[in-house]
Amino acid sequence: MTLLSLVLISTGCEERIDSPAVNPLEGKIVEVTLDLGFADEKDGYTLSAPSKTKSNGAAFNYALQPAVTTKGAESSLKPDKLYNLEIQQYDRSGNRIGGMSNVIAEQEIGSALKLTLTANIDCQLVIVAWGKSNTSTTLDTGNLTSAQTKSIDVSVISELNPSNQEDMNQMPYVLHLEHVCVENNTIKSIEGKDVRLLLRRLATRLILNWSYSYSGYQLKQILLQSIPLNYKVVAAPDKNDKTYPSLLDQYITIQLTSTQIGAGNYSCWVPANVRGTNSLATSQTYRIKSNAPMGSSYVDFIAANTSDLKKKLSYRVYLGGSESTDFNLYGNTDYNYTVKI
Repeated sequence: MTLLSLVLISTGCEERIDSPAVNPLEGKIVEVTLDLGFADEKDGYTLSAPSKTKSNGAAFNYALQPAVTTKGAESSLKPDKLYNLEIQQYDRSGNRIGGMSNVIAEQEIGSALKLTLTANIDCQLVIVAWGKSNTSTTLDTGNLTSAQTKSIDVSVISELNPSNQEDMNQMPYVLHLEHVCVENNTIKSIEGKDVRLLLRRLATRLILNWSYSYSGYQLKQILLQSIPLNYKVVAAPDKNDKTYPSLLDQYITIQLTSTQIGAGNYSCWVPANVRGTNSLATSQTYRIKSNAPMGSSYVDFIAANTSDLKKKLSYRVYLGGSESTDFNLYGNTDYNYTVKI
């Protein structure tokens, strides 16, 4: 007892064992007010430094263009309301701790929405506006892992006209907030800053323009390769390299018709395909199969000899950001390519 007393006396002025901070609201049900809107789409050209956007080969060159030079009729509208809105809350482990049991059919953009959630200083929110008439899929009341299996068939989005309001009302928009603090009447980042609740377009917009003028050959096929089959609503990035979707998912090839090839341009919606970067692709010359991460999306331009159809030439364009090392296709982003052969 004497020795113990001496130790406590000699150290008591230097160190103190504090009781852990406790949030008295933690775990309680609280009502919060949300103000939801839509984020502007991003331009793939501006996501990274555009210093190496062009290949230098005289016979075959391509470039990712800034949207300002190609926008025009491709300008995308946004939904006029939040259609089939669903919000779910998860803890750090992905367990559902709050949220909606039913979707809201229509919610005005920017109007206040009151929602009952569980107070938690570091939780996750997933907000999905599924789109008008898209009622077959919901996150439901499972955990986050279950939510990350939910997908939308590519056919639901593939025919949507970006310049038609009724079409774009069907476009799904998503926001996954991985670290938020829910307390009292507010939702904030864990640093205490206000969180902007702007949902992002689920689909990627791909726009291709090309010209072919090689004597003795004619462009016969254009194939969009390694395109994810479905739209995963909530991304589940790989824990190591943060890529998604999984390489075990299904991928498809989109083959253009002869009429589409003759038009010299093509645009479509595709699911995000985030495959990462490779420093070996130091320029477009090295943006080739051996340097492309597995699963990277690309376009094959195939030309056949006009005298001997067995003789063919193939030109491959890997899709991604403006930096030659970037093989990522992100959702809510437009990628505008010009290809000259």
